[in-house]
Amino acid sequence: MATYSIFSSLANAQDIQWASPQLIVGIGDISKHGTYVDAVQTYLGNDVDGRSIATKDITIGDTIFHKASAGADSGGDGIITFSINRGQRYFASGNNPHGGWNLFPVDPPSSYDYSTVVSNGIYIGNGDTDGVVTLCQLKIGHLYEVQVWLFVQDHEHSLTKLSGKNSVTLDNVAGKVPPDGTISSGAYGNFVLGTFKATGPTEKFVWSIDDSGGQFAAISSIALRDITDSGGKP
Repeated sequence: MATYSIFSSLANAQDIQWASPQLIVGIGDISKHGTYVDAVQTYLGNDVDGRSIATKDITIGDTIFHKASAGADSGGDGIITFSINRGQRYFASGNNPHGGWNLFPVDPPSSYDYSTVVSNGIYIGNGDTDGVVTLCQLKIGHLYEVQVWLFVQDHEHSLTKLSGKNSVTLDNVAGKVPPDGTISSGAYGNFVLGTFKATGPTEKFVWSIDDSGGQFAAISSIALRDITDSGGKP
């Protein structure tokens, strides 16, 4: 994969300090640190087989996961934008005719809305250019926390590597998924929190396939919070 030019062109992609990935369990996963700034769903309305599901803004607690708008090779809501630099490819769980694409559980501690937020998104495969996420309208000197989710159960391994001061990899098959792909409760996939101090109006990070075993890279949703008033401590 051609990653050198992208990483070297995003100097501030090295500002984010990522924590260890955690298993996705339910709505309690959503960070409440500091003050909500923005959140966006990366799914833009067409899955890998050309089918569509309805999308809308989803509110869980104080976090509004906005429906993204699509550009020529990117999407977002003006505050959080994402691109794969070569068209777009989206996945929608639960409506794949080949089977095995199942929604994240909707029963407590999850919910139907949370399942929607984590079950649909954007992906890249081998041969695609790495993606870039841009966090915009930042206040210089403020401390921020970004949260990224990855869940897709399609019997194929997605390992999503995020750049930063330390790189981190999200794994779609983390947790215990039965061999037949059926899921009713439990913890599956990963989310991760990253913190940084804004040195300019934007912050960027690269998402790419972890070559240690991933066939794809994918992102479900992204959220941003201002944690300045908490002293920068999540």
